[in-house]
Amino acid sequence: MQKSFSFLLLLGLVTVLKAQSKKNSNQANIGEFKIKIKGFDDLIQPNSIKVSSTKEDIDDINISPSEDINTVLKNEKLIRLASKRDLRNWLKYQRNNKIKPAIENILNQKFNNYKNARQALYKITEEFNLNHLLKHSEQEYDLNIIRKDKIINQCLRNLKLLSIREKEIRNGNLNNSLYPKVKINEILLKNIKNIGSIKNLRKDLIKLFESNSAEKHLSEKFQKKLLELNTKDLKNIINIVINKERNYYDCLDEWMKITYTQALLFKLYVIKSYLPKRSYTYPNFKYTMLTSSHIEQYIKDNTDDIASIFDDDYYNKLINKDSRKTNQTKKNKKLEEEIAKKRWEIIKEKELNHKLNKTSIGCCSKIDFLIETFNIKNPNVIQWLNENHQKETFNDLLIKIYSSLSKEHDISITYNKYIKEQFEKSNSSKQILNKNR
Repeated sequence: MQKSFSFLLLLGLVTVLKAQSKKNSNQANIGEFKIKIKGFDDLIQPNSIKVSSTKEDIDDINISPSEDINTVLKNEKLIRLASKRDLRNWLKYQRNNKIKPAIENILNQKFNNYKNARQALYKITEEFNLNHLLKHSEQEYDLNIIRKDKIINQCLRNLKLLSIREKEIRNGNLNNSLYPKVKINEILLKNIKNIGSIKNLRKDLIKLFESNSAEKHLSEKFQKKLLELNTKDLKNIINIVINKERNYYDCLDEWMKITYTQALLFKLYVIKSYLPKRSYTYPNFKYTMLTSSHIEQYIKDNTDDIASIFDDDYYNKLINKDSRKTNQTKKNKKLEEEIAKKRWEIIKEKELNHKLNKTSIGCCSKIDFLIETFNIKNPNVIQWLNENHQKETFNDLLIKIYSSLSKEHDISITYNKYIKEQFEKSNSSKQILNKNR
């Protein structure tokens, strides 16, 4: 009887211990899965964490096509979980059995190892990036040319206006400017009454003209060269940043590397775009290294005579050219620089005058001639001239005026008579004729 009681007591104790052991075991497992990572807790549900191919208790990352950003974020959380527990076998499996096959799939190419596959992935990412940069740069150059051209034309127009005002001042005409309401640097032309002010304004305008001319010239050169880049050029441009990316990648730890690569792959695999999905774990990843500056520098390094005559590089080129002609010493170096600078100023002035000769204040130089010759100030008459400068009536006027000049007639009579005839043809223009020119 006593032996039976002892046996039952022992059996009960064993049962209790087994139950307690099972309870403790379950609690340990649950606690292990509840690793808290701020901002990522809601991305992986308990039923998504299961035994992976590595027989670890963390699932494999998912590289299957999906446009849901949560795919990347879930992968990132899995990597963080594995990182906390330093699951190296899991990490190795993801690289070789998940990411490498996905890279081979998107590039339709087999690789001997994960390293080569990853480098090829980065290269294709930069190729997407390069295509984007080329298209974007071409548009930017186009817009920049338009912007600079507008500034240049305004500078040239204002320089011509200053020349007219300077002539008026030198002739003693201080209070009756031909263009009284025109502003230069927010100053009415009629309020400019001394040569010193003219010189200061001209100096500022020339400086503005030269800098914008140099930038426009470069944009035109770059835009032209972009269209001429061949396959070899594009490969050379990509190679500029390949080593930089490898050095950057090598500085990441093993867990950051796989996070970097899976986000990069996901973007290419799903969206086929030039930038990867942004990593929420590591938002400062440098997924691409290539910039427009790299492309511009490549073009500069592989193009002769790219500098505008208004660019400092042109002046440096003149100095170097003179230095090659003579055995330069410290004594004559300064002198040669001064000579080169004078040559540069002469070249710039010649080009500026060439531009000014082709610039008109009105729609064309012929209108400028009429306005200056007959001191035309009536805005309605000026408007008529500008609106009709391509019509036969305007050409008839010029022919009559030039004919009067050759016959030494008073051209003012010819002009006034013709303008009166033209305006009398329209009843709406009769009031204009009653006003001063």
